[in-house]
Amino acid sequence: MNLNDMTIGQAKELAAMFQANSSSVPSNYPVGKNVIVRTVTMIYTGKNVIVTSSDLVLVECSWIPETERFMKFVAEGAVKECEPYPDGLQVFINRGALLDMCELRKDLPRSQK
Repeated sequence: MNLNDMTIGQAKELAAMFQANSSSVPSNYPVGKNVIVRTVTMIYTGKNVIVTSSDLVLVECSWIPETERFMKFVAEGAVKECEPYPDGLQVFINRGALLDMCELRKDLPRSQK
């Protein structure tokens, strides 16, 4: 088959076979788990529900301006300050700003503090 002789329909079929699903991408990110996300400027906690090619999507998300000692925060979820987003709101975090992420094995901090 000569690519130059393809119809538009055939080209679309071929492109569809190689096109990634933009709503989610395979990854090692812990989807469905409570996570701690450190970005270049802030820390967030939340339940990671979707990973796209550009974003992590968290629900039950909180911005954490200040933690206890970092090891205690990771191990126990101990925070000094917490600013929760409204329940159920999807929060998109650009993966380009991501420094590290790990599972939070405790309850998500959801009380304003």
